[in-house]
Amino acid sequence: MSTQLFDLRKERQDLLAKADAITNKCELENKRPLTEQENSEMQTALDRIKVITPTIKNLEANNTLAAQFKGGKIPVFEGRPSRNGAPAKPSIFPDTAKFILTGEMPEQMAYIGEGGGGGSVSYVIPAYEIEAFIKAYPNYDAFLNAGATIYPTDFPVVDKKIPILQAGSVVTTFSEGAGPSSSQDASFTPLTITHSKYALLGKFSEEFSEDAPQALEAAIAESIVRVAMSENDAFTAALITSLDNANAQIDTGLDYLQLLLRLQAAVPPQFANPQNAFMVSRLSLAAIRNVRDLQDRPIFDPTNQTLLGYPTILNDRVQGRVIFGNFRAGAHISRSPFQLLRINEAYRESGQVGVRFWQRAGAKFYSDAITSGSNQPLWMSTSTDVGS
Repeated sequence: MSTQLFDLRKERQDLLAKADAITNKCELENKRPLTEQENSEMQTALDRIKVITPTIKNLEANNTLAAQFKGGKIPVFEGRPSRNGAPAKPSIFPDTAKFILTGEMPEQMAYIGEGGGGGSVSYVIPAYEIEAFIKAYPNYDAFLNAGATIYPTDFPVVDKKIPILQAGSVVTTFSEGAGPSSSQDASFTPLTITHSKYALLGKFSEEFSEDAPQALEAAIAESIVRVAMSENDAFTAALITSLDNANAQIDTGLDYLQLLLRLQAAVPPQFANPQNAFMVSRLSLAAIRNVRDLQDRPIFDPTNQTLLGYPTILNDRVQGRVIFGNFRAGAHISRSPFQLLRINEAYRESGQVGVRFWQRAGAKFYSDAITSGSNQPLWMSTSTDVGS
């Protein structure tokens, strides 16, 4: 690597860290706006980054080491070829792993956001890597799989307001020449989604073997799963509390088939949909899946993962309850992009690089807005002992 490329990369990283420290200070001081001087310093740093980035890219394109490999990509970051000649296992987080290992990143993936100073650099995990992750780990997000309404939230992350529509009164009939004289409008109840920060810290040795990138990608995936599962647990607990407060519950009883049928019947016609879903724990599914209908047919289809023809979503956090209904109408979740912070200095003496993974997320539910009546898109069993 040329000295010029090294120097420019370091300059860009220092500029990012400077801007990072400014925004972090504002956030810690009650999220105050930038002062005139801070805004000037921030703009100067960003302008300089825009100037040097094309030069960095040009130097990287002519880097003699990268030029030895097809596409300018060194194989160690793309998965090692198998010994029997079979295709290598595709990488999920090649660019993120490279960033953690080297601190290098494509400029379009940088984010000037929260940081810890000391040369730390923030990084937004690119959407194409998250898409590959979802394909590799399809069951990590119970609410996404159940069809909940997901609001991707960009930076800066602010509270999100969503209107919940409640139908107006029943329409009556009139004779010819007559009509209603009073309003029968539907009503809107606003919900505000506030975002909590879900985060963890990992520390990685600076002395990686040639197998480290593959191990590091696995560690990245595991870290994202832990962050996502923390969100899932919090949202599930909040949903159970919300449904309980709205009295959107069905007595469990001893007959599981009757329970499922009563949950299905509780959802009003305007929320009926073939994509409505059951959400159960693994223990509950184990207890239910061998139940048969009146024609002695199993109610669970293991091939399509359906109960009574409806998608079945596993979520151990429901803890013995069964939840059913229209998650698209009933659950509203807002999430920022996944981010990580490479902490360069704090752990250098111990030969480690710190990496903080985090995402800001929040959830609200239809039953938070409409807290009475039977017009609920989601219903749950009263008991927590289905299969427990």
